[in-house]
Amino acid sequence: MNTFLRVFLYIFLAIGGVITASSLLSPLMILSVPLTLLCLAIGTIYVAVVLVLLKLSPLWAKPAPLWVTASLLWGGGMSMLLVMPSSLGVSELASAYGPDALVMSWAGGYPEEIAKAFGIFFILLCFRQFNRPWHGLLVGIVVGLGFEINENILYATMGGPTHPTSDLLGMLTTWGARLLAGPLLHAIFSGLAGWGIGWALYAANWSAAKRIAAAAGWTFVAFLLHFAWNFMPTSDVAYLIQIAVLSLTIYPLFIWVMYRAWTMANNDRSYSYSPGAVSVLSRP
Repeated sequence: MNTFLRVFLYIFLAIGGVITASSLLSPLMILSVPLTLLCLAIGTIYVAVVLVLLKLSPLWAKPAPLWVTASLLWGGGMSMLLVMPSSLGVSELASAYGPDALVMSWAGGYPEEIAKAFGIFFILLCFRQFNRPWHGLLVGIVVGLGFEINENILYATMGGPTHPTSDLLGMLTTWGARLLAGPLLHAIFSGLAGWGIGWALYAANWSAAKRIAAAAGWTFVAFLLHFAWNFMPTSDVAYLIQIAVLSLTIYPLFIWVMYRAWTMANNDRSYSYSPGAVSVLSRP
């Protein structure tokens, strides 16, 4: 990592750390200390399980502590900082000039995926252990995980007081809904964007146009899927059909990308991945 990138990385880590810490402590404004600790414990377990599964995969890049921390803080901190101002403006524009059903689509899909994609690109440039296309997928998943866990904690905090008799039940119900109705969506969306960014940065013998197309194309796929997921039809039946159709699109697509990345990582012995190329450098 050169000095210029290192300085910016530390600045972003500091800002992201402050924002993430503020978000994680925000439940204390609404919930009791025990409920806040329980809410944070659920989030911590969620993150730990995903990271352990990723570490067991051939996609994992070592050493990991700093890039994992940077990715989580970008997702949970810097992305939030970038999204909040633009999300409000986008919401107002969408509400003024478009149907109400699209307000959340624009407010979520547009600023969030761009903010996360920028973080993925920046983090990939900051660490020398990233040198293969699937590392973009890996970093994207962790960046999205940071965003998702922060968002889930905020929603669970607000959901606590909505239960008529118990803040605990309100918080747990909200957590359960977030875990069951679209689990890991932010991680998946960011992972798909990262898949394209990884190819743009690390594929060998690609033209500039092909690299730009890969990064922009997969980031657009992430935005489009996020946009569609946030669409709010007026009919409950239409909403259930929408969720079912999108689930049968998003998860199989992500599984396919993971399968490709997993297979390539298992078979790779070169420093820079090139389909069909003879390996001349050993794995670092």
